[in-house]
Amino acid sequence: MVGNNRINVDANKVTIEEVVSGQFQEFIPVDGRVQPIKTVYIDAIEGGTVDKLFTEDGKMVTAGEPILKLTNQQLHMETIRNEAQLLDQQNNLRSSRLTMDQQTNRLRDELLKLDFDLKQTERTYKANQTLIKSKNVSQNEFNKSEEDYYYLLGKRKLLVQNIKADSTFRKSQEGQIDFSLNLISRNLNYLSGSLENLVVKAPITGQLSSLKAELGETKTKGENLSAD
Repeated sequence: MVGNNRINVDANKVTIEEVVSGQFQEFIPVDGRVQPIKTVYIDAIEGGTVDKLFTEDGKMVTAGEPILKLTNQQLHMETIRNEAQLLDQQNNLRSSRLTMDQQTNRLRDELLKLDFDLKQTERTYKANQTLIKSKNVSQNEFNKSEEDYYYLLGKRKLLVQNIKADSTFRKSQEGQIDFSLNLISRNLNYLSGSLENLVVKAPITGQLSSLKAELGETKTKGENLSAD
C-alpha cells in the first residue's frame, strides 16, 4: 500500500527473505571487444615461399616454437657461394700463418747450424793463431781460417737481423690474420643464421592470431605475418 493506494499481489508470486547486510551487486550488460594486454607482431626476417605450417591461427604457442617455414632457393645459392668464398679466404689465411711458421723455423734452424759451424771455424782459427807463430801452419792456411771465421761472424750478424725483422713482421701479420679469421667466423655464423631465419618462430609465449600465411604463398623480407 502506497499512501491511500492498494496493490493486490498473488501470494504465490511473493518471495520473502530475511534482510541482511552484504555487498550490493548490479550487473549491466555492455557490448565490448576483448583486447590483449600485449601484442607482438611477427615479421618475415627473410623472404621466401611458405613451405610448411607448424601450427594454426588461434593456437597457443611457446617462445621459440616454429610457426612456419619458408623456402628461398636464391638465398640458399647465395649462402653456399658466400660460404665457399669465406672458407677459401679462411684457408688462405691459415696457409699464410703456416708459411710464416715454416719461415721462422727455417731461420732458427739456420742459426743453429751457423753457430755450430762458427764454433768449429773459431776453434780452427784460434789454433792457427798459435801455430803460425811457430811456423807449423802455412800462411795461406792461416789466412783461410781467418777469412772463414770472420765470414761466418758477418753471416751470423745478418741472420740475426733477419730473424728480428721476421719476428716484427710476424707479430703484425698475426694480429691481422687473427682479426680476419674472427671476422670470417662471424660472417659464416651470420650466413648460417640467415638460413635459420627461414623458419619463423614465436617471439614470446601467447596466442597466435591473425596468421597471414598460406602454403605456396610468397612472403617478402620484413613482411608482417601475424600478431602473437
